[in-house]
Amino acid sequence: NVRYKIVSYVIMPNHVHVVLMPYGEWMVQDIIKSIKHYSALRINRLLGRVGQVWQKESFDRIIRDEQHYQNILKYIYNNPRNLTKDSFSLYFAENLI
Repeated sequence: NVRYKIVSYVIMPNHVHVVLMPYGEWMVQDIIKSIKHYSALRINRLLGRVGQVWQKESFDRIIRDEQHYQNILKYIYNNPRNLTKDSFSLYFAENLI
């Protein structure tokens, strides 16, 4: 809660969706870079390995209005529903309809 607030996220087996709200002058690309760097270090440490975890690019979107916001939250909420039973996902949402 210093640089950004995470509103919703889902961690899928091969990708992540995050809705966040930057605070102040923090830039989204700097926040994403920081999250990817920190989480890659932790993931590699937990798995006992080194190397790249995340792809270099990310696909960020600006939420335009309330309807767009609700659609994104629903998409994140529903994204894990098609996983096989042996797949892993982790989900959090705040203020979902």
